[in-house]
Amino acid sequence: MKIKSILTKSSLIYILLILPIYYLTSTSFANNGYILRDWVNNTFLLLFVVCVMTLQFIFMSKVIKSFENANTIVEILLMLFTTAITILLLFISFLVFIFSNSEVRVEIVNGEKYIAVDNNWFDPDVPNDYYEYVNIFMYRDNLIEENHNIIEVHMDKRNDINENIDEIPQEIITSIDKNSNNVDYIMKLGDNIYGLALMDRAMNRYKYAFVKENVESDNWDIIYEFPVHGEIYNLIFIDSSTGIVNFSDDSLSLYVTKDSGHNWEKLYIDGNHDYLYVLDLTYADGIYYLSLGHPKWVKSNDKITYLSFDLIDWSIGTK
Repeated sequence: MKIKSILTKSSLIYILLILPIYYLTSTSFANNGYILRDWVNNTFLLLFVVCVMTLQFIFMSKVIKSFENANTIVEILLMLFTTAITILLLFISFLVFIFSNSEVRVEIVNGEKYIAVDNNWFDPDVPNDYYEYVNIFMYRDNLIEENHNIIEVHMDKRNDINENIDEIPQEIITSIDKNSNNVDYIMKLGDNIYGLALMDRAMNRYKYAFVKENVESDNWDIIYEFPVHGEIYNLIFIDSSTGIVNFSDDSLSLYVTKDSGHNWEKLYIDGNHDYLYVLDLTYADGIYYLSLGHPKWVKSNDKITYLSFDLIDWSIGTK
């Protein structure tokens, strides 16, 4: 009896007090430009379902008890009614859970966190919207459109590359319109201009290419397509020919070039499992220094430095 009393009071307190506070708080956040994360809303929804079911079972147990002297048919009907109400409640909660959840994932772009939100649950071809990540509980209600080139490409369904891929999928793309906004890390190497282009994106799989400016055609010529599906972390050139590119992955994903990006070779560094982000690459006195750490959003200054004479074999060292 004591347990039933505690469960009843706890459920009523949650439904009559905590839920209204949650609703008013979330509304206040929304009015100030902040949206609660899906997992927060799901937690409150789950607790609400548990509380309603608890009250329902306690209530029905009392009703059934009052019919102890009644015939078996009445008890069966009451149990069927209780079961039907429970199934209906679970089904409604399931529908709310499915159709109210729009977050796809947290994405990291050049060390900055964004919340990817699904535009259209029924159409996987519609690109996601991206919002500024605040913390594990909420994100800022400001649609990112022009704050970052990569984010803009993610959301811009009209960008030239995606149109080309959709309209002529059999055609091998060798160049990109110079006026498109999907080229980042633009730099001058020697007498030419180079950059990194996002060629395609499907869910959390990416396709990047290293491109070179074609002055005559006013396009970007594709000179190398990376055989990876991670998102770009960093791209650094220390001179006109030598550079390194870093992609997101469960392990360190690095590629190095010695011919201005025309060819790239995958780098392997044994024993490194925790430092996946390239902070810097320098060269001095015949030695390459590769500094690995974490993106700035991690708020950690931990890093490790590797040394190499040929960009192939690396050993831990200091600079």
